[in-house]
Amino acid sequence: MKLMLIVGALSLVFGLALGAFLRWRGVRGGTVSMVLALVTLLAGGLLLPYSAPEINAEIESRAWPHTEGVISDTTRVGQRAILPLITYSYQVDGVTYTDSTDLSVPGFGSKRYRGQTASKILAAYPPGKTVKVRYNPDNPKESALRPGLRWAPLMRLTLGAMLLMTFGAITPIARWKKPQS
Repeated sequence: MKLMLIVGALSLVFGLALGAFLRWRGVRGGTVSMVLALVTLLAGGLLLPYSAPEINAEIESRAWPHTEGVISDTTRVGQRAILPLITYSYQVDGVTYTDSTDLSVPGFGSKRYRGQTASKILAAYPPGKTVKVRYNPDNPKESALRPGLRWAPLMRLTLGAMLLMTFGAITPIARWKKPQS
């Protein structure tokens, strides 16, 4: 939550400063700028709260306790966004859990590159390999082979911040007129 507030506040302050500078330079807007300002506020305001809790949880996963696990299966999945899928099992307090992960590999780039990346990752995690598995002590079903920040929530956070900056920049130049009586 703190992360969301800090990023949101900094984005708005930066955007408002940029907007004030543009207005000082003589840039003026109209109805389109008002609509754009409201759309960017709404989109940015939705993305930040959506991504911040996920990012906080990913940061906390670095401190989770760990146990030994074993890779049980690996495969490539997807036609366009080719991803590695690694299935593993681990024990916590005598209970065996099974989980799978794509290690948060981004699904963009050329198809050849995505295929090569997936193959390299799968080669590093062959079935039968012993691995360190971090697990959530409050919910041992939740685990991670590579704990920490993933790219998707960071991209959502960045996009939300950029949208709030855009709102801040547009707001001072939009013509917010009072309705005439």
